[in-house]
Amino acid sequence: MESYFQGIELNLVITVGILFMTVLVLAFILFFNFSRNKLITKKLREQENLLYDIIKTQEAEKQGTARALHDEISSQLNVVKLNLHRLKRKKDNAIIFENTFEDIQVLLGSTIQMIRQISYDLSPCVLEKFGLIAAIKELRDNYKDTNVELSFVIEENTFQINDKSIELNIFRVLQEFIDNAIRCGDATLITICLSVTKQKLQLILKDNRSGVNVSSEKLRTGIGFSNMNSRMEMIGGRINIRSTKNQGIVASLSVNLNE
Repeated sequence: MESYFQGIELNLVITVGILFMTVLVLAFILFFNFSRNKLITKKLREQENLLYDIIKTQEAEKQGTARALHDEISSQLNVVKLNLHRLKRKKDNAIIFENTFEDIQVLLGSTIQMIRQISYDLSPCVLEKFGLIAAIKELRDNYKDTNVELSFVIEENTFQINDKSIELNIFRVLQEFIDNAIRCGDATLITICLSVTKQKLQLILKDNRSGVNVSSEKLRTGIGFSNMNSRMEMIGGRINIRSTKNQGIVASLSVNLNE
């Protein structure tokens, strides 16, 4: 009889143990699923935010192009139109005719230059045909007659980049950095250092704007950096930006090319 009860107790212990293990396994599965769903939700939210930032950046670029077309090109062409009417009315006055004709030529030349600049901003032909290095060199040359100097340093044994998407987005980040340094600061020198291996692209951007005393955290939340960060995330890259008082701003970009 005693052995009978011992057998029942043993079975009870085994049953309780099995139930406990079952509950433990179920709890683990539920926790795992909860954690995984939470991670997936977080990842989806990050992707949505990235997509939103990309769309916002693209819309800002479209608005900038629309303003340039409306405010600059349209205005110039209206002046050309008025001068043509003036030319028609004063065709018998040689001096006015000649002066008006010269004004029209100047205005048309300026308009053509603006159209070329807008076209370049939308899609640089040099970048498409000859790559990132050639596009940066052309950009540097465009600043030769200004009070801002662009210094471009290329590391030895720099490889050619074979991904047009990476080249375009890196170039846009560079443009954003330069625009921010000139428009929001008093930079007179911007240094660009490029290094490309088979595995990795690295770009260091530095300006010499004085009096900068902005925390790195505030820089990271600014519109300019948000645009740059969105572009880097599009190509699987990273960007780090830091500020040192009276020493300007430094942005470090890196992209893995073998992924």
